[in-house]
Amino acid sequence: MAYRFTILKTIFLFIYFFYHTPLYAQSINENNAEVILYDKKIEVSNNKLSVWVDISIQINNRDGQHMTQVAIPYSSSNKIKELSASIIDASGNEIKKLKKRDVTDVSSISGYSLYEDDFNKVFELSHNQYPYVLNYSYSISYDSFLSIDEWTPVISLHTNTKKASLTLTTPTNFQLSVREQNINQAIKSTKDGKLIYEWTGTYTAESIIKEVFAPPIHELIPKVSIVPLFFEYGPSGSFQSWQSYGEWLNQLSHGLHDLPESEKQIVRNLTRDLPDVESKANALYHYLQDNIRYINVAIGIGGMLPYPASYVAQNRYGDCKALTNYMQALLAEAGIEAFCTDVYADEIPVDLDINFPSQQFNHVILAIPTKTDTLWLETTSNINPFGYLGTFTQNRKALFVNSSQSKIIQIPAMTNVETRRDTRIDISIQAKNKIQAQVNSKFRGDDFETLLYYMKNGSKSEIEHFAKSKLPYQQSPSTITKINQQTRDSQEIIVEAEMNLSDYGQQFGEAKVLNLPSLDFPKIERPSQRKTPLFFPYPIHYKDQFEISVDENIEVTLSNGTNMIKSIFGSFSVVSEKINNKIILTREFIINSGRYSTEDYTKFFEFISSMNESRAKTLITLK
Repeated sequence: MAYRFTILKTIFLFIYFFYHTPLYAQSINENNAEVILYDKKIEVSNNKLSVWVDISIQINNRDGQHMTQVAIPYSSSNKIKELSASIIDASGNEIKKLKKRDVTDVSSISGYSLYEDDFNKVFELSHNQYPYVLNYSYSISYDSFLSIDEWTPVISLHTNTKKASLTLTTPTNFQLSVREQNINQAIKSTKDGKLIYEWTGTYTAESIIKEVFAPPIHELIPKVSIVPLFFEYGPSGSFQSWQSYGEWLNQLSHGLHDLPESEKQIVRNLTRDLPDVESKANALYHYLQDNIRYINVAIGIGGMLPYPASYVAQNRYGDCKALTNYMQALLAEAGIEAFCTDVYADEIPVDLDINFPSQQFNHVILAIPTKTDTLWLETTSNINPFGYLGTFTQNRKALFVNSSQSKIIQIPAMTNVETRRDTRIDISIQAKNKIQAQVNSKFRGDDFETLLYYMKNGSKSEIEHFAKSKLPYQQSPSTITKINQQTRDSQEIIVEAEMNLSDYGQQFGEAKVLNLPSLDFPKIERPSQRKTPLFFPYPIHYKDQFEISVDENIEVTLSNGTNMIKSIFGSFSVVSEKINNKIILTREFIINSGRYSTEDYTKFFEFISSMNESRAKTLITLK
């Protein structure tokens, strides 16, 4: 819904589609270009993984040209081999071939990374007469691997794939685990003493429609995930269970809590006089935030190996794994036990398949069990309040890494109170064309995270623009008078504003009619148009309290001042009282977190429609 809280939020959805597929370009219209063939062959032999890819893309017009811009990811230890490409014209003639000088090797170092081991082979091969076909192929091999493939027939979300196939060949005694989503099961066969799995698929861009409050795209596309049951990737490990995978992760980070003596002394100085686990963890977390910065360092065992605590202490930076390991070491020095927890981080969480132990995560946070609860620390943020995870990691399953006791846990969900935006609006009506308002709003949840990001990283105009976009009466002149987070650990930001509402409302003869301001809620599709289920990863909760004081020379009436609408999705209520020439009105709107089927959508649409009708009928008339 809003701008991402940290830089991490801007990258994880991008990575999913383009790290595992060879094409970055996306077609605006699926008829401009189409993937006519996407063939991928994989063979596991002698503990090595070999991959061959053939792709043919038909370019139908000028608007499809950007599909000829190709970037193939690889690493310094797993290089691209046998890369070739050619153009076939409408008559079936090969008219152009890729030359070695046309291919560029580009580092994948990005704005959030200091050092990466990843690169792209980049080229563009195109023609100016349509239609034509771009064919290209390449191979790559891996000496060690944690995943066999995460395959989808989708090259671009907005481009059709007419024919796609994945063929996996393994020794007959090779054990693997497969997860198939929205695709037919593999056809299995044996040949020359080898086991062969074959998947075929197509993709129609129209099948993925961007709709309001839809599930993550990851869940809607066809996909095959394949992992080895046993692997040699650094230490030996297995995906037999979440426990065995957690044990491997523990081995990977063993011996990395090597804090230098100077850092240990800082821990002792910070925590010596503090009475309990929470206060000590708080002091150390603030020390981390004030002295260490997040930056991605994706090298070593596929970017999964954390850097030692000594490295972070010396260099004053690290990625999520390194910072979590470093914070864990600080806490251990203070006598506090904490555990790394692997999670898929994004505002729209992807369901973890608990029956498919594998690397389904993109982030690491820290859990500190206490006598009564668990403290959660997001170590990559230098602005998060202590113990605050927020929309980025709340309400989802995660892997609690504790050696042989590793297990899947549920991270707590944000409550209605934690996401509620409380707004008080004091309106003074001195005349029908002289209306002033004082607004006090408490931003929480997603609004809080976004505004806090702007407060720490944005300009004054960006801060005020976002704050005003969440206040009532957005079309009326307003001045922000205060934006304040009371302490660095406050999980709300107070925004105050002055507004001139003199032009608000409608004139009917001598009467002026004011209705309540719109709620911050997007327009939704009609039931006949809706294709996907509903998904609310956290509650939406607005509570507005109006106190309207009207000059005694003005006659004021209130209509539809009381109403209550309840449904399985949430509730909407208006409660009011009129005391002489003062109206006190409270409006509350709640959408519960959860998933709802497409069959439930008509009821949801009716609920929102009833709410909008009620709001439109709540009128204040001035005469």
